Amino acid sequence: MKYDAIIIESLIAYQNIAFDFGIVNLRFNDQIMDLPNLIKHYYPEKSDAFANRTLNLEECGKLNGIFLYDYLKKSDFKCVVVSNVLENKEHLEFLLAEGTHAVILSTTWAFGISEVKKVTQLIREYDAKVPIIVGGVLIFNSYLIYQQRNNEDFDHQSTENEFFFINDNPEFIEDIDVFIIDQSGLKTLAKVLKAIKDKEDFYGFNNTAHYRNGNLIINPQQPEKIDLNNQVVSWHEIESKFIPQILPVQLSLGCNFGCKFCNFFHQRHFYSKSKENIRRELQYIRSRPEVKMIRFVDDSMPANIMHDLCEVMIEEQINIPWTTFLRLDALTENNITLMQKANCVDVQVGIESGDNRILENMGKKATADKYLQILDDLSALDISIRSSFIIGYPGENQESITNTIDFLNKLPTERNMAFYVGFAPFILLPLAPIYYESERRPFKLRGYLLDWKHENMSFADIPNYLRQIFLSVKDEVLFVYSADPMDINLSKEMTKNVKISRQNYQKGIVKGLPTSELDVLESDLKNSLEKFQHLI
Repeated sequence: MKYDAIIIESLIAYQNIAFDFGIVNLRFNDQIMDLPNLIKHYYPEKSDAFANRTLNLEECGKLNGIFLYDYLKKSDFKCVVVSNVLENKEHLEFLLAEGTHAVILSTTWAFGISEVKKVTQLIREYDAKVPIIVGGVLIFNSYLIYQQRNNEDFDHQSTENEFFFINDNPEFIEDIDVFIIDQSGLKTLAKVLKAIKDKEDFYGFNNTAHYRNGNLIINPQQPEKIDLNNQVVSWHEIESKFIPQILPVQLSLGCNFGCKFCNFFHQRHFYSKSKENIRRELQYIRSRPEVKMIRFVDDSMPANIMHDLCEVMIEEQINIPWTTFLRLDALTENNITLMQKANCVDVQVGIESGDNRILENMGKKATADKYLQILDDLSALDISIRSSFIIGYPGENQESITNTIDFLNKLPTERNMAFYVGFAPFILLPLAPIYYESERRPFKLRGYLLDWKHENMSFADIPNYLRQIFLSVKDEVLFVYSADPMDINLSKEMTKNVKISRQNYQKGIVKGLPTSELDVLESDLKNSLEKFQHLI
């Protein structure tokens, strides 16, 4: 056997469809005109040069595969990572032909059992007998939902098409040998893999499950102790082929907050790395010339970790630009001052609404005015700010939409060259606090995922509200195009002009302006691109 395990980290390339309703994004022949496509459309001869010069945040590497690879390598296993396996079938076939003791399928980037089946079926086409181990977010959430099967406050029937264990359809489970059930599961995975390699029984370990004669067997659960300080990735020892230009790095796990729409880490503990281990990991990264940018993928970086990160970046003189998710209400005046000195170039923040009543319904602790105050301080820095909003959360109505529009029009765009907003629909997610009947009842909320309705609106109403927001917000507030490249290698002023002219052209299309007026708007777009393309 050449490998102890083939790690499949993802099914397909990342596609951020949450912020595209087909309204706010300009299209030519059904193709979204992000900046690369605009250049390709108007200046095809510059397309390759543009692509080579820019970084696209949505093409950031995925941490789950690298993380498993690093952990198993330290445990003396020889592994290989496959990304976007459904788009790289030949690569998987080649690796299986070389020989492996097992295939590990991470479900961090899988959105349901049907997607997992596509991969397990593909594996079985190439190798009918290789043991398949499946673990990750989808499996752990499946177990949590399975635990709710007798809870009358929880609608588990709606979840049967997406989650394991409550769905015993043989089609979905026949290819899988063992499930890892744990928020971490690293030690359990290593035990299972060693048993497979040694040709020993691997079905009886704690924190695992399997099917026997069609019956689900869940072994005793003894949650693994999570210690992120023992999970510092040895980036200096990772093979170059696994190192992306935008490197994903995790400094903390979990969330100290309780947003009611979120099912990521509700009622789970929060873990973080010490300042010295943050320093150690960043020192490893500094040795990699392939890395052009760091993306910290912490779900909600708290103030103390942000402070430690900035101090380490400054003290170690690490000049790699970086971006992160963060909570605005977790920022301190001192952190804001440190961020730019530490080479932070972009932050992503979840504001969710400009209406205080909706923020309260969501379990947010901040107010719209508090957000504006922090954003005003943040906007004084040369940092791109990308904020996300949710449309349709229970309680949403015309008044709350109007308040969100007013909020957006108060954003301090005159001080920041890049202020982006993205709107996603409310999704009724299993395991989120709002999913439970006791939380739904006051809003008369019914449904599942995107098929929902509450006392004021339904999912079908969202495009009309988005249209209203799009046409009512000032030009300097730029709506997100998920495939637009980062601004760090571009002229911010010229980039902003292109994006404003593109947005104005799209607004004209949405308004249904006559062709003569649209021609003027397209001419403005071409003029801004003319100046922009000379920089490529």
